[in-house]
Amino acid sequence: MSREKALKRINEYLAKQQPHRVELGIIDEISKQLIESEQILKKIQSEKNDFSELNKIYKKAESSMSMLLKKYSDNRRKSSSLFKEMNKNFNLLNKSAKELGLDVTSLPAYKDYLQIIKNIDKASDDNQSNWESVSKYK
Repeated sequence: MSREKALKRINEYLAKQQPHRVELGIIDEISKQLIESEQILKKIQSEKNDFSELNKIYKKAESSMSMLLKKYSDNRRKSSSLFKEMNKNFNLLNKSAKELGLDVTSLPAYKDYLQIIKNIDKASDDNQSNWESVSKYK
């Protein structure tokens, strides 16, 4: 027999008893509290599932951030190393061109060099900005 039916039968029995009217109010209150507690229990169970799902999402995001940080650091290190090497080679080219009396700015490699420097700087700035926007969650 369900709890509601049992409480209903108790209420019906007590309703017939004149001296027990006070207890009837208490039983009604207990019945309401039982129903309310069941509703709260259902909400708690639902929230547990929500927290479990949120925890999965957080762990995945945390893993992705770690991978991005590693890639970001690797790319930053590689671009810094490449940038130093390119500057070294360009300085050698510039020195050799001056010795030969050539204008280095007229060489296609010079224009390409300037463009790649510009692209690396922009990519580095963009990457830094992106990292700053997500690093606050770590």
